[in-house]
Amino acid sequence: NFYEKIFNFQEIRYFDIKGEYTGLTSKALTAPDGMIRIPLNEDSDKGNGQIAEFLADFNGEGIQHIAFICDDLISTWD
Repeated sequence: NFYEKIFNFQEIRYFDIKGEYTGLTSKALTAPDGMIRIPLNEDSDKGNGQIAEFLADFNGEGIQHIAFICDDLISTWD
């Protein structure tokens, strides 16, 4: 894995999500200092699910979600 080899990220969670029509696998990684966490998602073997749709709609890979940790959401928002 690129992030594990290059940046020393560690896997903290793995999901194999199976739906009636589509599915995906998701691996959650964290940086050594815990300040960055990223999910790596892949379609199941069917290849025509949510991930493939995102790639087609946005012409390739990209960031689908982003989150920040803060002590006080309201003051951070303002």
